[in-house]
Amino acid sequence: MIKNVFLFFILVAVIGGGIGYSFYSDPEQASIQLFDQAMKQFAKRADILEEQYEESGVLSESTEILKLERITVEESESKLVVHMTVASQYVTLVFSDGKWPLANQSIILEPFIPEALSEEKSVRWKCISGSVLVRIRSKNCRLGYGIVSSELR
Repeated sequence: MIKNVFLFFILVAVIGGGIGYSFYSDPEQASIQLFDQAMKQFAKRADILEEQYEESGVLSESTEILKLERITVEESESKLVVHMTVASQYVTLVFSDGKWPLANQSIILEPFIPEALSEEKSVRWKCISGSVLVRIRSKNCRLGYGIVSSELR
């Protein structure tokens, strides 16, 4: 009887440990952190773009490089940068190549001003396309609500 109870507790501990490990060892955690860093770097430059969009309804075309911080030592081999290309109606963020998560992937952001449903009339950025997996994107980006740049800073 004691042997069976002991085996039962061992089995519960092993199963519980396996479930806990699966929750806390997310293999995409580095990708999520890099995506969040890229969005924060974009938010630092979004004020000018938002003013342009509010005034004229279009964006001035430009290209810029956003530098990201390292996440782990293994990723230090290549530069962590995002190429930001601004077109008249959208912004494309393309992650540089290398041996790190999100290499050569992109996200396309489109500015819009929400309708009169809310009092907030600030520009939001909707994730309309891109090769970054949906599960790596932030919640508002995944669900199509749009991102307010002030929330990212």
